[in-house]
Amino acid sequence: MNTTYARDRRWHMAWLVPVLVLAAIRLAEIWGRPTPHDAVYTYLPAAQRLTTEGLAFFLDPESYRMAPLAYIWPALWQFDQDAIRLPTWRCFWLPQPCCGAPPICWAVRARHC
Repeated sequence: MNTTYARDRRWHMAWLVPVLVLAAIRLAEIWGRPTPHDAVYTYLPAAQRLTTEGLAFFLDPESYRMAPLAYIWPALWQFDQDAIRLPTWRCFWLPQPCCGAPPICWAVRARHC
């Protein structure tokens, strides 16, 4: 194997280190926050009703007070707030241009170069 090529390839991935450090800092900030008031008193009780009543909950006018994903998402993660925060952080923070675009550009570059 050409060692020059391997050395150059490592430097191409150097941009990933600051991105991962910023992501870890941001995740630590999110993890330390208390659960928002509306989640405790609106979304989590609706998610609890969804799991107990099943699809019949959608026929109740109470289910129209909020968007369905607002209570389906916590129900999918079984109301564990730490389990909810990690995928939520990944879905809504990483796609931002500062952190979502570089991995996409890297993947496109790797496939076409």
